[in-house]
Amino acid sequence: MTDEEEQFEFDAGPSKSQRKREAHAQQKLGERLAELPETTLKRLPLSDALLANLLEFKMLPNSNSALKRQRQFIGKLMRGHDVEEIESILASITDDKVKKRSQRRELVDEWVNNVLTNGDEAINALVLEYPQLDRQTLRQLARNHSRAADNKKAATHKKLHEFIKASIL
Repeated sequence: MTDEEEQFEFDAGPSKSQRKREAHAQQKLGERLAELPETTLKRLPLSDALLANLLEFKMLPNSNSALKRQRQFIGKLMRGHDVEEIESILASITDDKVKKRSQRRELVDEWVNNVLTNGDEAINALVLEYPQLDRQTLRQLARNHSRAADNKKAATHKKLHEFIKASIL
C-alpha cells in the first residue's frame, strides 16, 4: 500500500466544525431544558447529575460568567444522552400543552357565544356547570354587550370572554 492509499483509508470522523456545531446544539438543548419545570424534567430520560445541574442552573445568580460556565457544563453532560429522544419527548410535551390550551380556548369561546345568543338560559347552564361563576356579573356583561353600540361590541365581548376565562380555567 502506498502512502496515498493509506491517507484515503483513514477516516477522521466528523470535522472540528461539525463537533462544535453538535456541542452548541447540545448546549442550546440544555438551556431549553433548564427553562422547564422540575416535574417535566423528571419525566425525561436524564441522568441524576444532569438533572441536578439543570436545577442548580435555575438557582444561579444573574452572573453571566457563572451562567456561561454552567451552560457549558450542562452541554458537556448532554453528550452522554440521546439528544434526539429528549427532543422528541419535549416536542410531544409541548404539543400536548398546545392542544390543551386550544381546547380550553375553544371551550371559553363556545360558552361566550352561547351566553350571547341564548341569554339567561345559557347563563343558568354555565352557572350550573361552574358554580364559582357570579351569575349577576355574567348577566350584566351579557346585557352590556347587547346594549352596546356597534363600535363597543368588541370591547364588551372581550370583557365577557375574559371573565368566563378567568372563572372556569
